[in-house]
Amino acid sequence: MAVQPESLIGAKVSQVQPKRVFPAHDGVRPGTLGPITGAPDLPDLTPLSFNETTSKWAVWDDATAAIDDIDGFLYSPAEAQSSHATNDTVIQVFRAGSIHRDDIPVPTTAAQTQGALDTALKDQELRKKNIEVLGLALVF
Repeated sequence: MAVQPESLIGAKVSQVQPKRVFPAHDGVRPGTLGPITGAPDLPDLTPLSFNETTSKWAVWDDATAAIDDIDGFLYSPAEAQSSHATNDTVIQVFRAGSIHRDDIPVPTTAAQTQGALDTALKDQELRKKNIEVLGLALVF
């Protein structure tokens, strides 16, 4: 009996490309995420800012003066991180290493745009914090 080519093919399996994030030694540290209205689930590598006033991490927002610089990224590779509307949440923060631009989600909590995020990722301050963002064109 001859084997037909189609009999060797099972169901197609799709693969998800692994995220291109490489923390430096001690590049992931615990932090405290402040309350977020609506308590959304935050995807892995959400850009974060450290709010000096409250000494807590917040989702990056280029329109808010206290949190307009990216200081780190939410690091929860297994699943999305739940936030809370009234209480603080303990999180892991990616603070040093390399990360690819295509793996960084645009925050939806503050209606950000990809253009605003790209501009913030090109900022020299990230390199001063030992965060290298790969996959960006025209870094200044």
